[in-house]
Amino acid sequence: MAKITKIDRATGRALIAGAVKHLDSYADKYGLSVDGSQFSYDDGTMTMKIRLGVIHEKSGGVKMLPDEVEFRNYARHYGFEPSDYGANFVCTGKIYQIAALKIGGHKYQVIGKRVPDGKRFKFTRDTVKHGIEEYRHRYADPVKPASAFELGGEKLDKHEGW
Repeated sequence: MAKITKIDRATGRALIAGAVKHLDSYADKYGLSVDGSQFSYDDGTMTMKIRLGVIHEKSGGVKMLPDEVEFRNYARHYGFEPSDYGANFVCTGKIYQIAALKIGGHKYQVIGKRVPDGKRFKFTRDTVKHGIEEYRHRYADPVKPASAFELGGEKLDKHEGW
Protein backbone atom coordinates (compact mmCIF):
# COMPACT_ATOMS: atom_id res chain seq x y z
CA MET A 1 0.00 0.00 0.00
CA ALA A 2 1.33 3.45 -0.91
CA LYS A 3 1.68 6.29 1.55
CA ILE A 4 -1.74 7.35 2.86
CA THR A 5 -2.54 11.03 2.44
CA LYS A 6 -6.27 10.94 3.16
CA ILE A 7 -8.45 8.49 5.07
CA ASP A 8 -11.68 7.45 3.40
CA ARG A 9 -13.96 4.42 3.68
CA ALA A 10 -11.90 2.15 1.41
CA THR A 11 -8.69 3.04 3.24
CA GLY A 12 -10.36 2.43 6.60
CA ARG A 13 -11.58 -0.99 5.52
CA ALA A 14 -8.13 -1.94 4.26
CA LEU A 15 -6.43 -0.74 7.46
CA ILE A 16 -8.80 -2.55 9.82
CA ALA A 17 -8.60 -5.75 7.75
CA GLY A 18 -4.80 -5.59 7.92
CA ALA A 19 -4.83 -4.95 11.68
CA VAL A 20 -7.19 -7.88 12.30
CA LYS A 21 -5.08 -10.13 10.07
CA HIS A 22 -1.94 -9.31 12.07
CA LEU A 23 -3.71 -9.76 15.41
CA ASP A 24 -5.26 -13.09 14.37
CA SER A 25 -2.09 -15.17 14.71
CA TYR A 26 -1.28 -13.49 18.03
CA ALA A 27 -4.82 -14.09 19.32
CA ASP A 28 -4.79 -17.76 18.22
CA LYS A 29 -1.66 -18.30 20.27
CA TYR A 30 -3.55 -17.26 23.43
CA GLY A 31 -6.98 -18.72 22.58
CA LEU A 32 -8.68 -15.41 21.81
CA SER A 33 -11.08 -14.35 19.09
CA VAL A 34 -10.63 -11.13 17.11
CA ASP A 35 -13.46 -9.01 15.73
CA GLY A 36 -12.64 -5.78 13.99
CA SER A 37 -15.33 -4.48 11.72
CA GLN A 38 -16.11 -1.08 13.21
CA PHE A 39 -14.27 2.15 12.59
CA SER A 40 -14.92 5.82 12.23
CA TYR A 41 -12.87 8.34 10.32
CA ASP A 42 -12.56 11.89 9.14
CA ASP A 43 -10.09 13.45 6.75
CA GLY A 44 -6.92 12.76 8.72
CA THR A 45 -7.77 10.45 11.62
CA MET A 46 -9.32 7.04 12.11
CA THR A 47 -10.54 5.23 15.22
CA MET A 48 -10.82 1.42 15.13
CA LYS A 49 -12.78 -0.83 17.44
CA ILE A 50 -11.14 -4.22 17.74
CA ARG A 51 -12.65 -6.72 20.18
CA LEU A 52 -10.70 -9.60 21.70
CA GLY A 53 -12.66 -12.32 23.46
CA VAL A 54 -11.95 -15.59 25.23
CA ILE A 55 -12.96 -18.63 23.18
CA HIS A 56 -14.98 -21.16 25.19
CA GLU A 57 -15.01 -24.87 24.42
CA LYS A 58 -18.08 -27.01 24.69
CA SER A 59 -18.18 -30.79 24.62
CA GLY A 60 -16.45 -32.38 21.66
CA GLY A 61 -13.86 -29.60 21.42
CA VAL A 62 -16.18 -27.26 19.52
CA LYS A 63 -15.17 -23.65 20.15
CA MET A 64 -17.67 -20.89 20.91
CA LEU A 65 -17.14 -17.14 20.81
CA PRO A 66 -18.12 -15.05 23.86
CA ASP A 67 -21.18 -13.63 22.06
CA GLU A 68 -22.36 -17.15 21.27
CA VAL A 69 -21.99 -18.28 24.89
CA GLU A 70 -24.01 -15.27 26.07
CA PHE A 71 -26.66 -15.81 23.38
CA ARG A 72 -27.09 -19.48 24.27
CA ASN A 73 -27.40 -18.63 27.98
CA TYR A 74 -30.05 -15.93 27.53
CA ALA A 75 -31.81 -16.90 24.28
CA ARG A 76 -34.95 -18.25 25.92
CA HIS A 77 -35.40 -15.03 27.93
CA TYR A 78 -35.68 -13.14 24.64
CA GLY A 79 -37.93 -15.64 22.87
CA PHE A 80 -35.23 -17.41 20.84
CA GLU A 81 -33.84 -20.91 20.90
CA PRO A 82 -30.14 -21.39 21.72
CA SER A 83 -29.71 -22.93 18.26
CA ASP A 84 -30.81 -19.62 16.68
CA TYR A 85 -27.31 -18.16 17.16
CA GLY A 86 -25.93 -17.42 13.70
CA ALA A 87 -29.34 -17.85 12.04
CA ASN A 88 -29.90 -15.79 8.92
CA PHE A 89 -32.78 -13.35 8.70
CA VAL A 90 -34.09 -10.80 6.22
CA CYS A 91 -34.69 -7.13 6.97
CA THR A 92 -35.45 -4.51 4.30
CA GLY A 93 -34.49 -7.00 1.60
CA LYS A 94 -30.98 -7.62 2.94
CA ILE A 95 -29.67 -10.75 4.67
CA TYR A 96 -28.29 -10.52 8.19
CA GLN A 97 -27.05 -13.06 10.72
CA ILE A 98 -27.71 -13.10 14.46
CA ALA A 99 -24.42 -12.07 16.08
CA ALA A 100 -25.27 -11.30 19.73
CA LEU A 101 -27.86 -10.25 22.26
CA LYS A 102 -27.78 -6.79 23.75
CA ILE A 103 -28.50 -7.70 27.36
CA GLY A 104 -30.37 -4.88 29.07
CA GLY A 105 -31.37 -3.28 25.79
CA HIS A 106 -34.94 -2.05 26.03
CA LYS A 107 -35.93 -1.75 22.39
CA TYR A 108 -33.07 -3.04 20.23
CA GLN A 109 -32.12 -6.31 21.88
CA VAL A 110 -30.47 -8.22 19.03
CA ILE A 111 -27.23 -7.46 17.21
CA GLY A 112 -27.10 -8.68 13.63
CA LYS A 113 -24.27 -8.74 11.10
CA ARG A 114 -24.95 -7.90 7.48
CA VAL A 115 -23.85 -10.99 5.55
CA PRO A 116 -21.83 -9.44 2.70
CA ASP A 117 -19.58 -7.17 4.79
CA GLY A 118 -20.03 -8.06 8.48
CA LYS A 119 -21.23 -4.60 9.54
CA ARG A 120 -23.17 -4.84 12.80
CA PHE A 121 -26.65 -3.37 13.35
CA LYS A 122 -29.15 -3.50 16.20
CA PHE A 123 -32.66 -4.89 15.74
CA THR A 124 -35.82 -5.44 17.74
CA ARG A 125 -36.47 -9.07 18.56
CA ASP A 126 -39.79 -8.98 16.67
CA THR A 127 -37.99 -7.79 13.53
CA VAL A 128 -35.50 -10.65 13.86
CA LYS A 129 -38.17 -13.29 14.54
CA HIS A 130 -40.17 -12.15 11.54
CA GLY A 131 -36.98 -11.97 9.47
CA ILE A 132 -36.00 -15.54 10.35
CA GLU A 133 -39.39 -16.81 9.19
CA GLU A 134 -39.16 -14.74 6.01
CA TYR A 135 -35.65 -16.05 5.32
CA ARG A 136 -36.75 -19.66 5.81
CA HIS A 137 -39.79 -19.09 3.59
CA ARG A 138 -37.82 -17.31 0.89
CA TYR A 139 -34.49 -19.14 0.77
CA ALA A 140 -35.00 -22.55 2.37
CA ASP A 141 -35.29 -25.54 0.10
CA PRO A 142 -38.70 -26.88 1.06
CA VAL A 143 -40.00 -30.17 -0.19
CA LYS A 144 -41.47 -29.35 -3.55
CA PRO A 145 -45.19 -30.08 -3.53
CA ALA A 146 -46.58 -32.04 -6.44
CA SER A 147 -47.66 -29.79 -9.25
CA ALA A 148 -51.34 -29.59 -10.08
CA PHE A 149 -50.32 -30.71 -13.59
CA GLU A 150 -48.53 -33.85 -12.39
CA LEU A 151 -50.90 -36.66 -11.57
CA GLY A 152 -49.75 -40.23 -11.14
CA GLY A 153 -46.39 -39.42 -12.69
CA GLU A 154 -47.98 -38.17 -15.93
CA LYS A 155 -47.75 -34.61 -16.97
CA LEU A 156 -51.02 -33.22 -18.26
CA ASP A 157 -51.48 -30.43 -20.70
CA LYS A 158 -52.33 -27.20 -18.90
CA HIS A 159 -55.74 -27.05 -20.53
CA GLU A 160 -56.78 -30.61 -19.79
CA GLY A 161 -58.64 -31.20 -16.58
CA TRP A 162 -59.23 -27.53 -15.78
